[in-house]
Amino acid sequence: MKKSFLLLFVLFGFVGISVGQTGMKAINKAGRLLSTYNLDPSANADKLSQALDLLETGFEDSEVQSSAAAYLTKGEILSTQANSIINEVILNPEAGEGKDFTVGYKAYEAFTKAHDIAEKKFRKREALKGLVKLESIIENMGVIAYQNSAWEAAFKSFNSAMDMSDYITAIGEESAVTAEKKQDLLMNALTVGSQEGSGLDITSTVEKAIAMDIPNPAIYQIAYSTFEKIDPDKATMYLEKGIAKFPEDSGLLFAQINKYIAEGKLEALIDKLKAAIAAEPENATVYATLGNVYDQLYVQASDEGNEDKANEYFDGALKYYLGATDIDENSFNSYYGIGALYFNKAAKVGKELNELSNDFSAAGIKKYDAKKAEMTSMYEKSYPYLEKAEKISPDEPLILQALKEYYVRTNKNDKAAEYKEKLEKVTGGN
Repeated sequence: MKKSFLLLFVLFGFVGISVGQTGMKAINKAGRLLSTYNLDPSANADKLSQALDLLETGFEDSEVQSSAAAYLTKGEILSTQANSIINEVILNPEAGEGKDFTVGYKAYEAFTKAHDIAEKKFRKREALKGLVKLESIIENMGVIAYQNSAWEAAFKSFNSAMDMSDYITAIGEESAVTAEKKQDLLMNALTVGSQEGSGLDITSTVEKAIAMDIPNPAIYQIAYSTFEKIDPDKATMYLEKGIAKFPEDSGLLFAQINKYIAEGKLEALIDKLKAAIAAEPENATVYATLGNVYDQLYVQASDEGNEDKANEYFDGALKYYLGATDIDENSFNSYYGIGALYFNKAAKVGKELNELSNDFSAAGIKKYDAKKAEMTSMYEKSYPYLEKAEKISPDEPLILQALKEYYVRTNKNDKAAEYKEKLEKVTGGN
């Protein structure tokens, strides 16, 4: 029994040594395949593919994972693959589809690992040489990954290019990445990371860009949108900091406008929107938005019984809605807004009319007739704008409902029935 146990122990030891040797053999063979590929890349493309497969096999072995030479080979193979992809895409932009865009930053990781664990100076020099050669490759790989919507690979490539520059500098060597280039790389990373649907965490990258004081207002827009949901106070702080640094930037201004809209800060919006109009005088949407702000303030003032303010806001809403239609004759929201503005005012006058309906004195009847004429005038003023809105968007339920109500209020029953049918057809009766 003792002899059997000893034999089993020896066998296990033998198997372990065999696996280790197999791992290093795979790496060495991968290196030889790379050398063959480099002799004639066009004729030996399969050699590079075989080398990549052997890397995966070789690094399953723990002995390989502690070898600086193995990481150097890995870095060289991945760097060569990255360069091959770049050259292929330069010749044929559609060739990027399905490519592995991670090889660039993975080559960086391999070379830095080799440098960190190498005990012999010549190994460290080889790792440094690989890193320097990789600097331009990894940035180009980031660009190609971005062009192919490979957001994570592009983001990591741009960030690795910056980190690699810092690494090279930290070990006393000169990096080809200038301070200006580093800012460009950081902006590239932010642009990629802020793509809708990227799913990337760019919080630290945003704060790094702000700490570098890069003179670009887009950073503060990205910072605001990045922290808006996870840290609203920080988001507001960055937005205000950006506006203070770049008071003329329309992007930051519009971000603040949208923030105020979401918070219902209507009064504060007026000056902001007027500033936006000054910045973009041909932007019909800004006019329409300011018209809508005045419209909401008009409703509030009317409900509070503040007639002076209500009239002021009514005039403001009309002015800016009309301003939008002057710029864009197909501004549905503006035409609908004017129509609704007059319609709602007519409905308000209608309530006042009801209060006068029981006064049969001569003075009471006179007031009643005057109010009725005012109400009718408001309804008739609403119609041309509602009609124009319908022409722009004939199947919009909002406008069909408004026109149905208009015909009901003006006792045009046939038309009211017609628009009731139209509305049911569009909404499916819901």
